Amino acid sequence: MKGPDVVLGPLATVGAALLGLGVLRRSWKLAAAGGVAIVTDQRLPAARRLKDELRKHAPQA
Repeated sequence: MKGPDVVLGPLATVGAALLGLGVLRRSWKLAAAGGVAIVTDQRLPAARRLKDELRKHAPQA
């Protein structure tokens, strides 16, 4: 069984920064915003197109 492909985009990077900052400052709002940004990045159509292109050009193991 194959696992899901994860492609990190710019929103995931910003989300990770917000999540880390939220944990350091003990702000659940910042941490929640970071988590939402990471999840949103994976659902964007651009991320899906990038995943499809990577699947086409990646060697199949």
